[in-house]
Amino acid sequence: MCIRDSLGIDETGVESLHLMYMINAEEMQISKEQFEGGLAGIKCDSVAKMRPHLRHFPMVFRADAAQFKDFYCFVFRHLREGNKKFVDVAMALEMWPLVLSGDDLPLLPRFLEFVAEFMANGEVKSITQDQWSTLLDFLGQVDSDLEGYDPAAAWPCLLDDFVEWLQAKQKQ
Repeated sequence: MCIRDSLGIDETGVESLHLMYMINAEEMQISKEQFEGGLAGIKCDSVAKMRPHLRHFPMVFRADAAQFKDFYCFVFRHLREGNKKFVDVAMALEMWPLVLSGDDLPLLPRFLEFVAEFMANGEVKSITQDQWSTLLDFLGQVDSDLEGYDPAAAWPCLLDDFVEWLQAKQKQ
């Protein structure tokens, strides 16, 4: 039986990512030794002890923005293939709503719409680590009417393109 099954975790859900983060498993496949070492690092030696850790992740992340950012950046490293500096845009589009759920990121749905549209047009094929990590900062600093956006700031081009796209949509 798989550990995810024992914990009642959907392997495609955010809880699975919490588990991988908890044991610091950046690769999709982990060895028994890695798993046991990760559990020892958090002083867990049973499924029963793991459950409370996993249940508390959402509360911890709401209370500690730095730890959430660490988790968010971990997700990128976990999703990439090997040491590539990017993830497939389709994978990013699946993961962002899972990882960045919440009402405090009002631009997220529009950003997902933008990326999906640009992916369909063949303009965006992958998401770099810089784009992934700065998206969290961008969504936290810029509100739905683009208040907080500084065009002179050093945002990745993808985010500047999103702002231009959104401004054009708002004028329609």
